[in-house]
Amino acid sequence: MAEEKKEKKPSPVSQGIIRGLQLWLFFMFAFAFLGYSRFFSIVLGTIAGVAGGLSAAWWQMTDIPTPKPTFEQQKSLANVTKERLEKTENQEFKKL
Repeated sequence: MAEEKKEKKPSPVSQGIIRGLQLWLFFMFAFAFLGYSRFFSIVLGTIAGVAGGLSAAWWQMTDIPTPKPTFEQQKSLANVTKERLEKTENQEFKKL
């Protein structure tokens, strides 16, 4: 009995956090290597990490919730459809 293990895809939030930490470390060391002070390197690295993490999380998002129409909106959409059908029928009748 071979049980198939389904790989769980990490959530966009966790991917964003991981990418943000990677970018923070990269930019922190890059600014330190360029000769900036430790405090300034940490601050700029943090800004880059947050921006990159948010971008990565947004990029991986696939589920965008769509609001469900309320009962009144559904009713009005049905009325609009009915009116459009009546108009097209009247226009066809006028052409004859």
